Amino acid sequence: MSLNDPVPRDEFGSVTEAGSMIQPQRADLQVYSDLARTASADMPKLAEDHVHRIFLNDDKTLSETIDAESRFPPNSTMRPEYEVKVGEALNRASIDEINDTLNRRSDYVKDNRLDIVAKADEHVLAGRIPRSGLKGLHELNQRGANVTSNAYERHIKNMDGQSIFYNPLVDQLEPFDQPLPKEVADAIRAHPLRVCTEFSERVSKLRVMQLVGGYSLKDIDGEIQDLIGMDPICRPWFIEESTNRDEALELIDKLASVNVREKSEDVISFMRAWTDYYNDMRGCIERCDYRGLAQLRHEEYDPNIMPGTAWVRLSKELVDDSSLTDWTNPEEVREMRMQCGIMYGRLNLIRAARKQIESRFRAIGRSLAFAQQRQENLESSMEGEEE
Repeated sequence: MSLNDPVPRDEFGSVTEAGSMIQPQRADLQVYSDLARTASADMPKLAEDHVHRIFLNDDKTLSETIDAESRFPPNSTMRPEYEVKVGEALNRASIDEINDTLNRRSDYVKDNRLDIVAKADEHVLAGRIPRSGLKGLHELNQRGANVTSNAYERHIKNMDGQSIFYNPLVDQLEPFDQPLPKEVADAIRAHPLRVCTEFSERVSKLRVMQLVGGYSLKDIDGEIQDLIGMDPICRPWFIEESTNRDEALELIDKLASVNVREKSEDVISFMRAWTDYYNDMRGCIERCDYRGLAQLRHEEYDPNIMPGTAWVRLSKELVDDSSLTDWTNPEEVREMRMQCGIMYGRLNLIRAARKQIESRFRAIGRSLAFAQQRQENLESSMEGEEE
């Protein structure tokens, strides 16, 4: 036993009973109570700080980081870290994220707009384009970025390098309000008109000329004559998308000179008559209007119309049942299917065409029967649960 050992021990070195007793201490309940109240009051703030710390430790997108600005107000101790985080997200951001950020109402965006615009300029200078194409470039320009005519023209030139040019160009122009912004229209007119061989591309080419404006009547008439000379105008059932038929007729009506319309009156009239007949027939079928369908007479549209061409085209365009939302009444559906069978059954069709039509309408019938049975099963199940 150490001579300096303060614990009382017996002759064998064991702690004596007196030394083994712990002296009781008086607890200050008021101090503990105050500490408990302080800890309880601080807990929500500590939890909130913990959540914010987790956010700052993650790599968020620029939009997510900007959206979190209210969590880090200017007087927050974490505000400096937050602004560093926004800067890092900005450096990683795509041109679309930056475009979206410039349109946000945010103190950070307001105070750092020049830096954000500079980052957008870097993307544009590197040839990067927003997903919305010309519309996105114009938005960046409106929001302060340095989008020059060269940027628009470079983008159009890159698009022209693809096999299809005018169809996607129309998609990029239609979101604009009319008239088009001058810099966009100028860039398109500066690009040489491209020679097209596909029907849909030629229709889109005329649509571009209409949207952009500024083309001579000679150029427009030349394009319309090329379009009218194509086989699908004479045989519109070969046009794969009904919207192309309708749009071609609309553009010819609006853009062609009187001289061109007069020279091509017979061809255009037949295409319009066939298209009207087809649209009316399809409309009756989609509405499940079997009475209206029974009253259709192709001779009343044009005596040269062969109705079998419309039925074959219909069987190709009704690729699913999404347009048959009005086929809900089982009795009317049966009547409609019978009426369809009567009408295409009496046509003089080649075997392949008849087989294609019958196959499509059988598939429609099976699909609708399955949907009807599923609905009946669901209703029965719900009634059973109510009982």
